[in-house]
Amino acid sequence: MSARQTDDGTFVNVGQDYPSADRFTFIFWDLSLDPIDAGATLCGSGEIYLYDGVAQMEMGDPGALEIWR
Repeated sequence: MSARQTDDGTFVNVGQDYPSADRFTFIFWDLSLDPIDAGATLCGSGEIYLYDGVAQMEMGDPGALEIWR
């Protein structure tokens, strides 16, 4: 898992890191997140879609991402 903050928002990659197409990405547009501990389990609810062959989900609220440590 990795998290990257850009000018556009925060991208949380699960499974594999960017740029691997084997990753799953939670996207938080125009939002930043607190650091997530390595080894945490993440759970989100929403529509999953493919973008350039990568499964991803856009999240509108950081509180919508459950983090189990």
